[in-house]
Amino acid sequence: MMKSIEEEILEVFVTSARQTEYKARNAKVALAYYGFSNDILPTLESISEKYSIGTRERVRQILEDYFTTNSRIKQIDGIQGAAKLVSSKPVSFWSEIKSALCKFGFIPQDYLAAHLYVLLKDLGMCEEFELYTPTGEKVARSNAAKFEQFLFVHKDVQKNVLSDIIKLRNFPSRHGMVTLDALELTHFKDQELKRLINGIPESWQCLHEDQTWFLFEDRGNPLSQFLQIVHVHSRHKLLPVDIM
Repeated sequence: MMKSIEEEILEVFVTSARQTEYKARNAKVALAYYGFSNDILPTLESISEKYSIGTRERVRQILEDYFTTNSRIKQIDGIQGAAKLVSSKPVSFWSEIKSALCKFGFIPQDYLAAHLYVLLKDLGMCEEFELYTPTGEKVARSNAAKFEQFLFVHKDVQKNVLSDIIKLRNFPSRHGMVTLDALELTHFKDQELKRLINGIPESWQCLHEDQTWFLFEDRGNPLSQFLQIVHVHSRHKLLPVDIM
């Protein structure tokens, strides 16, 4: 297994000739700010308080002097791999990117998409991409840990992607439980569409006669509870439906 991004960042700081007595502290600052701690999208102020640095400006200066402008950081295998995965297509799902990065040991299982997004942006990588929740909001501290699925979206397809998400969310509310075939979306098709729906916490999908049906409901709603034991009538007999 290859070295993790965290290990390689630490190694760069420890062996850097650009730093002297504060190498260890500065490494901790960078690792904490970019998600290799228990904090969700920590601010410059929170990092300055945590490591008794003084001001947010001093933290920003440390990150700029020893991290974002350091060419060795940009050449780290895991960071290069992450950038290639994000930029490989107009819309990339976090679940796929995370799976690939975890496979090689580059990130821990609990690493957040939002942290990778900030890391790449600050290094001047994948700047043409934005990170969205599966419900179409830009990632923020308030929703960074709310979802398991996120989407890296290129600016050229952003309008179509957000339009698709709005249409997806509104369609079942007007028509009840519907099949994927009933949707006419610009960007999302087949498995990508299923992956997007699965990423929304209140989504429900079921498979019947080779067709996938879905709707969005509060999981505490009686209808949602009923769907867990639902059966479909077909030719005078009850057919069990697998709820995904």
